[in-house]
Amino acid sequence: YLTIDLPTQKLAEEAVKWNYERILKMNKNLDPEKLNGALITINQKTGDVLALVGGVNYKESKFNRATQAIRSIGSAIKPFVYQIALNLGYSPATLIPDISRTFKIKGDTPQEDKFWKPKNYERNTLGLITLREALIHSRNLATINLALAIGLNKIIEGLEDFGFKNVPPNLSIVLGSIGESVWQLSEKYTIFSNYGVKTKLRLVSKLTIRKENLLVVFEEKHEEIEPDYQAYLIIDILKDVVKKGTGKNAKVEGIEIAGKTGTTNKYVDAWFAGFTPDTQTIIWFGNDDSSSLGKSMSGGRVSAPAFRYFYTKLLKIHPELKRKFKAITTELPPQVIYF
Repeated sequence: YLTIDLPTQKLAEEAVKWNYERILKMNKNLDPEKLNGALITINQKTGDVLALVGGVNYKESKFNRATQAIRSIGSAIKPFVYQIALNLGYSPATLIPDISRTFKIKGDTPQEDKFWKPKNYERNTLGLITLREALIHSRNLATINLALAIGLNKIIEGLEDFGFKNVPPNLSIVLGSIGESVWQLSEKYTIFSNYGVKTKLRLVSKLTIRKENLLVVFEEKHEEIEPDYQAYLIIDILKDVVKKGTGKNAKVEGIEIAGKTGTTNKYVDAWFAGFTPDTQTIIWFGNDDSSSLGKSMSGGRVSAPAFRYFYTKLLKIHPELKRKFKAITTELPPQVIYF
């Protein structure tokens, strides 16, 4: 017994094919045989996979890009970095410097030394900005400076607590040099969409073996990672990513959406990781040979529109889906002043 919802599955396949054609029209230099995409939609509360698309055309390629392909996730990593900061006592209003830095990477000899100078997508700097604004607009330099303030070791520990494995001791991890499959990233994003509780994905709910008169049930599996009010801080910021930030191309009227774009170096991978109160959808597009999609082919431009296309029609198929997130707040104890 599969967890797949057939109408949702058909719509997901339609959305991937629609976006594939749209991208080819955007960049006529792209090779249609190399370009491909993947999509997974789940119920984040149960882990049920409602739709799974591993490619544009199964007849032409059996390779499942949703489960088998490991791709760098780019800025889709940033909510995890910012969640680590919030869990350490930072607030969405904390000011962090959005200024450039140059890092020396030592070689075997001084002549072999290399320099890494990360830049913002917009190629500018803003000085001091809030943590909220830095994540809404996916500011690379602010993220790096935040990571330096926290300490790389704490960042690595935090990412490992979220479930990331073999995290290299390299500052580039906070910009998404880590590789994940669509399936793996979807499971980790449930930490946000399920209010601090990580949910294991399942494609099969139960299995009957008639010869042995046996019923095998695959139960829901959950792991509490952090308090719900901490996760809600990121949900609230990611709502603004869609309202007015890098993910605004994913906006759908009549429903609250939280999400994050992801773009890797040289526009090789384009991600959008988004969720509503009831569902979560991760979309990836890129070339199978890891060549560039072309200049300015970011996650917000490439994959976010596919999310919007998908959810605009999904709401017609499932009008019962909740439209607003439940706000979670925590009451702080009164501040006592002694005289």
